[in-house]
Amino acid sequence: MESYRKTLNAASIANHLETQIQNGDLPPGTPLPTVRELATRMSVNPSTVATAYRNLRAAGMIVTNGRKGSQVAPPPAQLDLSVSFPTGLEDFASGNVDVALLPKPEADWFSQQTDQIGYEANRDDDALLALSKQWLAAQRIPHDKIGFFSGTLDAMERILRQRVRPGASVLVEDPCWPPVIALLKNLHLKAIPLDLDEDGARVPDASHQDVAGVILTLRAHNPTGISLSPQRFEEWKQFLEGNPKITLIMDDYWGPLSKQPLPDLSDDLPKNWFYLMSVSKALGPDLRLCIATGNTRLMAELKQHQLAGPRWVSLLLQRLTAHLWQKMIDDNAFDAVAQEYENRRRLFVQAMQNHQIRLSVREGLHFWVPVQDEALALQVFSAEGIAVQSGQAFRIRTSKAIRISVAHLTGDKIPQIADLTAKAMKATSQRVL
Repeated sequence: MESYRKTLNAASIANHLETQIQNGDLPPGTPLPTVRELATRMSVNPSTVATAYRNLRAAGMIVTNGRKGSQVAPPPAQLDLSVSFPTGLEDFASGNVDVALLPKPEADWFSQQTDQIGYEANRDDDALLALSKQWLAAQRIPHDKIGFFSGTLDAMERILRQRVRPGASVLVEDPCWPPVIALLKNLHLKAIPLDLDEDGARVPDASHQDVAGVILTLRAHNPTGISLSPQRFEEWKQFLEGNPKITLIMDDYWGPLSKQPLPDLSDDLPKNWFYLMSVSKALGPDLRLCIATGNTRLMAELKQHQLAGPRWVSLLLQRLTAHLWQKMIDDNAFDAVAQEYENRRRLFVQAMQNHQIRLSVREGLHFWVPVQDEALALQVFSAEGIAVQSGQAFRIRTSKAIRISVAHLTGDKIPQIADLTAKAMKATSQRVL
């Protein structure tokens, strides 16, 4: 730190520290001097050092933990979003959709896409825009400006980078979709857990001074299947009215497969809001396409942010999405697929009742089942050749559970999965002296 004596202002102090961090001279977790200590060493005003530290926090280079002081930020979280289980087990863990329920393009569709698209293709597909507008209008969602992004996480990342400074807090549901937790860690944001009940995420009692964002699932929350009730959304609107700087990100997870009506989004929305809907569940995950709308000014900024990076989502993927979406409409398939998933959920709930265990039908691709010991619960299933997912990756502070996916939960498997679930819920370890 003696070399800092040569620096005379906040910018040069911050630059010097940033260089040392990037060169590895100050590894992650290295404690930094207090503001007053460093100011004394360098014979500068403490406010100069405070400004330098503030700039480094904003850049995600350092973190401050109350009385522990400031230290070099930890490295970005290592993302491993795959679900691994031993070869040979039946997959009730991964959370994929049932591919048999996805629409398929006609065999000659790709051969008909003969026009060559160059770098001038910085636009969105007219057919997909029209379908998106129809969808948003039917859901009574304001949509002055619409954008397409490479999946929900892509849109979320761009929104958070645009709206939330590193070191700030974001309210998230607990349990939470693991990629969201990983995304927040990579952006040096703090995840503040929200309890869930049958009406959705509960509004926090305490005021959080540094909260800059909240992510809410509107329908079929992953992993619980809970949808946000109209009454609960009104509570959130009141909360956000009193906290106007918070950015609201609404994820419509189940979208056109949902039978639950959306809360009223037509009026009195918070100032800073976004609505996101991925086509993955209804049309296929590999399309990598998310529809976004929101506050007109913020959407314009978001699209400018996209222009500075990938510029546009592949027009070929946009056209394929529009083609499959229209095909689902023409075949009345959205309702049929939604009904099929609901039937599987309902039959599983009925099978669990035979064990005097009550689960809610809800919606979506997953059941979230409370257990006493996650590892033992997984062993109950694996002993019978079946894989389910531990709840650990989803939990911030909520109780232990496992996630069971319904993509392969067809009639002949339901009694077996229900029997194993009942056993897994009761499985406990014994101490051997």
